[in-house]
Amino acid sequence: MTWRLQPAGVGLRHAMARLLGLRVEGAERVPASAPLIVVADHARRQVDPLLLALATPRATTFLSGRDLRRRLLLRLAERMSEVLYVPGDTGSLPRFRRQCGAALARGAALVVFPEGAAMGDGAGVFRDGAAYLALSAGAWLSPAWIGRCGRHRFTVRFGPPISPPTGPLNRGTVSRLTGEIQAAIIALKAER
Repeated sequence: MTWRLQPAGVGLRHAMARLLGLRVEGAERVPASAPLIVVADHARRQVDPLLLALATPRATTFLSGRDLRRRLLLRLAERMSEVLYVPGDTGSLPRFRRQCGAALARGAALVVFPEGAAMGDGAGVFRDGAAYLALSAGAWLSPAWIGRCGRHRFTVRFGPPISPPTGPLNRGTVSRLTGEIQAAIIALKAER
């Protein structure tokens, strides 16, 4: 899926980024065309999706909990990218996985906050969904850290991409990859 605001919306994206005092570091590290999952810390629930929608240099599809659907800033992010809502019941997971695969096949980068709704700023409990999706789809992972530098100033820092993981799709492999994702995000935070 392409940005919904482009091409006319490019100026609007830049204006919004300027209004938020957004500084983006390492955008050149984000793979341009390979299947990709952007994984980021979750420090400021409402503004994080908007910041990543503005900072990620390619089309995005966000994965979000249903509890955020009515938030203003998430609605702004929805205008710039697709949002898939994580189902609350396990019966809907196969359909959800197919939707994620279809987004990757269209060239969109999936954006996942592995901490879910619990905002741990990278140090919280990471869920295994991003690792599972990367292993099952053979997708690159692009770690990102979102930092606040004052009242209305933010930084999004992208780290070196993690190559498509290989190995069996089992709990041990998924858990190790989740740990690697968390370590990469925490390392970006330490670069301040």
